[in-house]
Amino acid sequence: MIGDTGQMAMRRRILILSTAYLPLIGGSELAVHHIARHLPGVSFDVLTGPVPGSPSVERIGAVTVHRVGNGPRLLLPVRLAWRAWRLMRRASYDAVHAYQASHAAGAGWLLKTIARVRVPLIVTLQEGKELSRQSWFIRFSRRLMLRRADRVTAISAHLAAYAHQLGCRQVELIPNGVDVAALSAEVRVRNPDPTMLSVSRLVPKNNLEGVIRAFARVRDTVPQARLLVVGDGPLRASLEAVSVSLGVRDAVNFMGTVSHDRLPVLYAMADVFVRPSLSEGLGSVFLEAMAARVPVVASPVGGIPDVVRHEETGLLCDPRDIHDIARQTIRAMTDAPLRERITSTAYTLVHEHYDWAVIARRMASVYDALLRV
Repeated sequence: MIGDTGQMAMRRRILILSTAYLPLIGGSELAVHHIARHLPGVSFDVLTGPVPGSPSVERIGAVTVHRVGNGPRLLLPVRLAWRAWRLMRRASYDAVHAYQASHAAGAGWLLKTIARVRVPLIVTLQEGKELSRQSWFIRFSRRLMLRRADRVTAISAHLAAYAHQLGCRQVELIPNGVDVAALSAEVRVRNPDPTMLSVSRLVPKNNLEGVIRAFARVRDTVPQARLLVVGDGPLRASLEAVSVSLGVRDAVNFMGTVSHDRLPVLYAMADVFVRPSLSEGLGSVFLEAMAARVPVVASPVGGIPDVVRHEETGLLCDPRDIHDIARQTIRAMTDAPLRERITSTAYTLVHEHYDWAVIARRMASVYDALLRV
């Protein structure tokens, strides 16, 4: 196997297509970084979009990153495919692996359909949006991309079912993971004030307005409660305005973007993690909170129920019911036996099934099967 036999694995070279990559942080970026780190016998090249200030070619961790030049975002699949074709003329790749059925998978489709490359194509579904509500063109394009792939992987049962609905036969469920050791090593901080934490981009699907409105109700029962909002996005100004209108602005700390390596410290400060998303592919932040032994309040949408099971590994709420979000949050903050039970079970689940070392081995098995090792 690729993950077990270094001598055999050295014959493997994988070209990753990704719309974005480090230093930008997202589920796809972290997945590629950590899977490559745990498969040292495999050579990974990442082909991705430009990042201001980053060189066109650089080494980050265990991968070599190639960035295409600037241009209209709509043409990014064409630029990625052209650069990939040039790379494939200079080096022999065993597989092309596209993360997300969007620009990156579009480049993969062009390689297989227009350039007629015979290298196997893997597409990983990481999408967190409400796919059925997207435009007909996006849905039609995604169908073409996925059905052209030799193998599809999905990060949640929800996305795997979606791929099957589109006619994909070879679909493997491989979730994102977390660095359990780093998240669990941080010493818990005992704050004098009960602390809610939410980590997300400030965009509509993550429902931060619901978090803030629920927080105002939580303060009626837990008056010393405070809320940390980590992340940035187009809704920041309006969310700050909501906190002012509710009279809780002094108790809400909008921290903006925080480097990923600082997150374990913030999880260690939290008494509860709350993100009642309106849609979600899986949500690595839920796994991170669980690895840090922080009780999670989430919504039963998308891939979240794969990991957050009500009163077993977390608490589920109706994301459009402010009262329910607040009620479940208060339970997580004040019911000590419940907290102990769900955080212990959640930690065991993440440690055994979602550590990056486990996920890398599962991805290695996909490579092995596809490449007939």
